[in-house]
Amino acid sequence: MSETTSISSSKPQDSVSAPEKRCSPSKEKRKRHFSGSTVEKAWQPSIITVLAFLIIPSLALFLAISTSTTLRKAASNYRRTLPDSDKCYQTCSLDVTESIPENLTFNGHIPPATFEAWSELISSAKTDLLIAAYKSSLRGKHVFGAESQEFSVLGESIYDLILKAGLERDLNVRMIENYPPKDKGDNEDGISLQESGAVNRRYLNFRKLLGAGTMHSKFLVSDNKHIYLGSANLDWRSLNQKMELGVFMRNCPCVADELTALFESYWQMSFLNNRKEIEKAKKRLRPALYNMEKPLIVRHKSTDTRIYVASSPKSLNSVGRTWDLDSIVHALDTASSHADIHVMDYFPMFIYSKPRRYWSVIDDAIRRAILRGIKVRMLVAALHYPTIGIRFLNSLESLQGINANTSIEIKIFKVPTSDDAKSVMRRERRTHNKFLVTDDHAIIGTSNWSGDYFEGGSTGVALVVQQSPNGEQPFIQELREIFERDWTSSYTHKLKHYYEECILTKTASFCEEDKDPSLLAKGSNIASDSLKTYTLSAPLNDGQWHKIIVSLQGNRIDLSENCHQLLSKEDDELHFRSVHHPRVYVGQQAHHHNKFQGKMREFSADSSNPVPIRCPNLDLMLDNFVSTKTETPHEGEQEQAVDSAPDQPTSSATENINWNEHVSFMEDQIKQVKLMLQGVDNRLKKVELHQRGCQIAGKIISFGEKQQDPLNCTECQCSSTGELFCNPIGCPKLECAHPVLSPGKCCPECHNQCFYNGQHYEHGHEFWPKQCVRCFCSNGRMDCQFRRAEHCPVLSCTEQETPANQCCPVCTNIDHCAENNPCDRNAICENDTYGAKCKCKESNRNEEENTVKQELFP
Repeated sequence: MSETTSISSSKPQDSVSAPEKRCSPSKEKRKRHFSGSTVEKAWQPSIITVLAFLIIPSLALFLAISTSTTLRKAASNYRRTLPDSDKCYQTCSLDVTESIPENLTFNGHIPPATFEAWSELISSAKTDLLIAAYKSSLRGKHVFGAESQEFSVLGESIYDLILKAGLERDLNVRMIENYPPKDKGDNEDGISLQESGAVNRRYLNFRKLLGAGTMHSKFLVSDNKHIYLGSANLDWRSLNQKMELGVFMRNCPCVADELTALFESYWQMSFLNNRKEIEKAKKRLRPALYNMEKPLIVRHKSTDTRIYVASSPKSLNSVGRTWDLDSIVHALDTASSHADIHVMDYFPMFIYSKPRRYWSVIDDAIRRAILRGIKVRMLVAALHYPTIGIRFLNSLESLQGINANTSIEIKIFKVPTSDDAKSVMRRERRTHNKFLVTDDHAIIGTSNWSGDYFEGGSTGVALVVQQSPNGEQPFIQELREIFERDWTSSYTHKLKHYYEECILTKTASFCEEDKDPSLLAKGSNIASDSLKTYTLSAPLNDGQWHKIIVSLQGNRIDLSENCHQLLSKEDDELHFRSVHHPRVYVGQQAHHHNKFQGKMREFSADSSNPVPIRCPNLDLMLDNFVSTKTETPHEGEQEQAVDSAPDQPTSSATENINWNEHVSFMEDQIKQVKLMLQGVDNRLKKVELHQRGCQIAGKIISFGEKQQDPLNCTECQCSSTGELFCNPIGCPKLECAHPVLSPGKCCPECHNQCFYNGQHYEHGHEFWPKQCVRCFCSNGRMDCQFRRAEHCPVLSCTEQETPANQCCPVCTNIDHCAENNPCDRNAICENDTYGAKCKCKESNRNEEENTVKQELFP
């Protein structure tokens, strides 16, 4: 009989640790799970099933105790002094922040940039920094490789700030983010910051915890008093390629405390395994201090302003926390004159669930508002499932005119992209906003408007702001101006036109493109709670010790026994770099239904010596010893290994060696060794260079010398250890309204040109884009003036028309020359739009020209 060995890789939660304790880089390295590593085990096959049964329950007991202790420590964070509402009334400040995609120009108010808010919040932190993120992809190299610097300079800067905050300034930086990743690079920078020791990071897998949903909250909290909350992901594209809107609050511990409580609830959930454990942990959550019935009152620009934090899903909210869906419906139901909505996705359904289901909560509230006579305007993107979404939008817009006072208008907002841009960039440039503004409400959130985000298990957060319509409304008025600016811009398209030109025919230049498949994350097609099981028959039941080496690298799995290759397989469904903390079981992974009855004598892990180095004479055995199966355990079931391979006699392994395959395998290994040696040689050359100084832009600079790197727009200094320390090149402050960053330049410049409605206009150019609207380009700024028709002179004639590029009508069919000829005998009178016009006779013009020539050239 042959012994059966199974190797299963799964993706569980991290090992349990106290949430407040942040490991140093050395500690982090010791506790890190292994990716691209080699694991050695020595086994003595003997029947010790009783011992296995004793070990497994003990391990389960240890984990249970450890988890309970961790949750108690996390819960203790809530036992702190509550913030002073009266003090917050005086100290809290709130500002709208926005990201504007590159090369977009707006005529209207533009608030401070998201990048500026994040930079200030991270740089000013003294002790703590909390980051709740859907993704962490600040460096463009995860998508573009070496070309990333062209696009992701701002994101790289934020990455460096977080890195320095955790390592150089010794802040307690904690990050919670979504898992599994949807797109390539989504979790890469979170992993990198964690591995460097700068960040203590955990992830939430709601597919495992609740069966569906994502961690879609986006906020930052520093020192429990400064916060950012908004639509922007922790992603370089959210800083310069997407329309994003959020709020930056300074010196407001009352709101910061609310977001900290939410963060702690996420942190606790990352240690849990199912819905029952969540329900128990939820009972320990601290009640919300402020909500729809009891908002926090702050003083914003001399105006009393009511604010509170609302969140989703309702099933995870603590006592007193307002559901953000209730806030949206309440704002729409209480609107008295208008409701302006700017949101990326609008679907009255569960669009991502299977089967899809109708979901009418927000749609019904909008229809009620329309029928009450509220003026409703909506700006949306046609990015995801446009053929479905536009049908619902058409249904809403069809209510126009159903009553005498109904008003509903919908436009598609499309961020333009140049034709030569890469496909991955053309789709990434889009509006990602999620806000609503009515007569007295402003809601800035993180959720798209579909059932999946509010009732599908996903988390979301919103800041609700109320200001009385009977007085000044500085915050609400600012949001109105931003919406009006976007609504009247050249980047919006009527719903009817978009449907005809992008859905029916796809002939317009402003249509959204299909997603580039290269953006999808590797390994994202395998469920996060599934097991990838490789079962093989091997001659291990001979009473001898066996040296087993397992190597996991990229999407390749290698297993050898005494340097005889038992398994060498590439699996496109699995990628060990993208799988967070893979846990590998060899043999006894469950306490029943498992055929391994051996024991292990030694265990070691080594990430530097792959199998070919340890086994230079590697012997490849047949692939027919291996079977593969992917299975997803149901809730409550034990994870089991699968034995689907037939038993094979010991002798068959050596009698059927495929020598051609062996030679081919060895040739491939030799190539890999050559590549590795080339890498060693390159590193040695770099060491030699470092002995003389540092290399930058192909040049060697000496120790202590500074040099600008124009390619990366940085100024670098060579340290005494041969390392380069680089900082972004500082750019001077510009006075122009819309500076331009030219190719090859590190800093933007002021140009005299103006950009309006997709066209450039030179300084001094005047034009009429619409009737009664005159625009003038002056020093890079477009000034447009509107003349009202009531200011036009009263005409007595019956036949009138308005000339092109004019606002006021004129009389037609009138002979101005006959009525009043102002010309002398050397001119001809001609009728013009606004009266008579004199034109010199040809003979007199020639005489004048000759006279001028004689004077110039006597």
